[in-house]
Amino acid sequence: MTKRPTKLNWAALLNKKLMGKLIMAACCVVLVTHVAAQSMTEIPTSWSDVDQTRELEQLVHDVVETDNEAVLSIARARITAVDQVGIERIVRMIDESETEALNSLSLKMSACHHAGMLIRLLILDLSEAARVSGSGDYSISDSNAAHFAENMDRCERLSGRSVSPRLIGGIH
Repeated sequence: MTKRPTKLNWAALLNKKLMGKLIMAACCVVLVTHVAAQSMTEIPTSWSDVDQTRELEQLVHDVVETDNEAVLSIARARITAVDQVGIERIVRMIDESETEALNSLSLKMSACHHAGMLIRLLILDLSEAARVSGSGDYSISDSNAAHFAENMDRCERLSGRSVSPRLIGGIH
């Protein structure tokens, strides 16, 4: 005759089963998180940082207003050190006409990512234009400025931040 387990034994058995399921669920979450992190490595996380994008907007504004080449050089160095891989990936996709890859990447990007990318590209463009022309006359095209401002305004609204007056391309 087998002895029937007591309530305490049933509780221990249920706890073991429950713990096993929790551990399995935790493993699934870690696996899914790892896969999601791998797919997001295409987009630098710094591009979605609202405060950093605002800071770079202020820097570009100051450079255009004061023609301060030293500030622009520091910003360019910072961007190339941190964001070069992401920028090179996008440039390669454009050069190789990888339309599907570009569309996929764009769909993964929020308005904050777009604004962050655009401000970085504006800084690199200003730096390159100054290097080629040899002059300290810095300017941004109205369409590029408007494109940045539109994405930055959208970013601030969607992230629940107060919309700050645009220093570049703003109509506020």
